Amino acid sequence: MKEKIVLPSFELAYWTGVVQSDGTLKKYHVKGRKHPRYEISLTVSEKSLPMLFKFQEICKNVFNRSVKVFKLEKRNVWTLNIRVKSLLDAFHKLDIRFNKSFNSPTWCLGNPELFGAYLAGIIDGDGSVTLTKRRKYLYCLMRIYSGNEEKELADHLKKILNCGVSVHKRTKKSYFAKENRIIDGTWYELHFLVSKKNYKFLKEFVLPNISLNYKKEKIKSFIQKFESNKISGM
Repeated sequence: MKEKIVLPSFELAYWTGVVQSDGTLKKYHVKGRKHPRYEISLTVSEKSLPMLFKFQEICKNVFNRSVKVFKLEKRNVWTLNIRVKSLLDAFHKLDIRFNKSFNSPTWCLGNPELFGAYLAGIIDGDGSVTLTKRRKYLYCLMRIYSGNEEKELADHLKKILNCGVSVHKRTKKSYFAKENRIIDGTWYELHFLVSKKNYKFLKEFVLPNISLNYKKEKIKSFIQKFESNKISGM
């Protein structure tokens, strides 16, 4: 299969946000073959299928790769796999990193449309949208979940969205009776609010790229209320 030349694009920015949140780069060996294979896997629940299908479409449009989505047996999840050995050099040149953190490609940082698409991929993959009321005002809280502190992403959000960003460490102990053991879970939540400082950025550059309607509609509803002066300007 002839490889396409990979260039920065809105689709690639979104794809990168998704793969850094829910994707996994795997290296494995096949018996009888000298060189290892490299594959990116993306596995989601049913409610995230629109994101998976968009990811599948981008694989075709950007990398000229037709990949299949299939349901895993005995589990209510869907997955796809894309072989990427021949794309590793392109990923390196495009500053697309796979190290379990949100590392914004440099070409996204100087362009609000590209960074907005990248952020949309992160929100679709590892983000949540919560409408919460404090005193008499309604707020829209954006959370991004990660196994790392994500200082780099926090700095970019502060600069590009011109807003406050906080990172919270969370821990939880879970008891597994079958194995008679306790597992400590630790993760980080990055928080920022939709406000007068950033709602236009979210409206113009992030919302058009979000594929999961249950997240998109919450942000969209809040912004509509904000613009109709039903919410404090914060």
